Amino acid sequence: MREESAMTDTRASWNDVGTQLNELGLKLQLHFEQAAAEGRDDEAKVKEALRAIGDAVEKAFGALGAAARDDAVREDIKDVGGAVSEALDATFAELGDRFRSVVKPR
Repeated sequence: MREESAMTDTRASWNDVGTQLNELGLKLQLHFEQAAAEGRDDEAKVKEALRAIGDAVEKAFGALGAAARDDAVREDIKDVGGAVSEALDATFAELGDRFRSVVKPR
């Protein structure tokens, strides 16, 4: 059951990312339209650059979606998360030891 909850949280997180990217796209579109209304000569270049960025983002998130469904990738992410957690634990333990050695009880 915990795994289903984690998957739901993961989906919700990626849905939030998608929503935020959509909102960013709308804002960029408004700026583009404003620039076009001001008669800037580089309209075609800006339009092509925005299209290329959109295509790249779409491909990247498509790849991430496929990777998220891959059991081996999920296991690797879990392992990396564990390693990061262990590294942080060791770092904070060492910092705590250093702090205690500097700040001696009175």
